[in-house]
Amino acid sequence: MMAGAAGGAVIIAALLLALRVEAVAESSLPYVVAYLLLAFAHTGSRLGRKTYVVDLGEGNQRTDYVAVSNTAMGVLLLATGAVSAGLATFGVEAALVFLAALGVAGVVSAHRLPEVSGTSS
Repeated sequence: MMAGAAGGAVIIAALLLALRVEAVAESSLPYVVAYLLLAFAHTGSRLGRKTYVVDLGEGNQRTDYVAVSNTAMGVLLLATGAVSAGLATFGVEAALVFLAALGVAGVVSAHRLPEVSGTSS
């Protein structure tokens, strides 16, 4: 999870830096490449979250944890989308900075989670 969140934040920061170059900013290619890389980072983060949740629960708890986790992530993604869409009215950069900050917050949050990989049966 930490690698996915950190990767996402780094990709967005690299995109923002690349867009400072006029020749790069005129092209849509940086956005396409960043989107592809962000899709990979998001997939890695999702896989890490699901693995963590499954390792966290035991027996029937696993299905409950997965259901709650998926529902919570859906709500958070909708809320994040709404906030970043609102920020995009101030410019794409504002929305991207917000999303990069969330990636950094995700790294910090994931770092604080207890280790569970050796505790499941």
